[in-house]
Amino acid sequence: MIRSGEEVWLAYAERCYETGRRILERHKTNITDPILIDPKILSVLLLTRTCSNFQGVIALARLGLVVEARILARCCLENQFTAVLLSENGPSFIRKLVDDDEATRKSRGEFLLKHTRHEDDYLRSLLRNLKKSKRRTLSPKRMADAAGPIGKGYAFYAQMSADAAHPTVESLTRYISANQSKRDEIWTTVNMACEALIGVITFVDGIFDGVADPDLTNLIQEMGRQAAHEPRSEK
Repeated sequence: MIRSGEEVWLAYAERCYETGRRILERHKTNITDPILIDPKILSVLLLTRTCSNFQGVIALARLGLVVEARILARCCLENQFTAVLLSENGPSFIRKLVDDDEATRKSRGEFLLKHTRHEDDYLRSLLRNLKKSKRRTLSPKRMADAAGPIGKGYAFYAQMSADAAHPTVESLTRYISANQSKRDEIWTTVNMACEALIGVITFVDGIFDGVADPDLTNLIQEMGRQAAHEPRSEK
């Protein structure tokens, strides 16, 4: 059964999602030349991903699956770091993304080549065509460090990595935690996901026109007030 405080959070989260989807659809109509290295194209794809991740957070919150909801909330935070750097650095950040992608592809290819039982000339040829990057140039930590005040969210990202995203002792023991503590924590997770989605929407909106959206402005103003309705344990 969903309590009244939870209903407030869910209603607010749904408004965040609908605002994100509406702004996303508006910006999609302004895309005329789908070139992947265009900051506007990537920002649309990033907002699409964030809305999808966020929708998953809400669905899992309704089911009381706190660990799983936190995994997707973690994705929303990483998307927010990316949105900041894409907004502030544009083409130069995109070049880093491309280089990082090639570095990871090369690393995966070298792993497969190392463990294959026969010579793979095609794979060797592909690896030769990739840049000579030895390691990734980007990571969530590096992006958070470069994202200014928004980067403080890395503390939450790292916490959710430890207690949800990876099979650590902390994350595994959550499956034997009291149901009430899980239920309370999930609304903190929804709160963080809302903040991350609003952040992505704000920076993506700025890449296009920078015109303040009234619904988005209202959501930002209401964010602080939502804390007063955060569900608490029933004594």
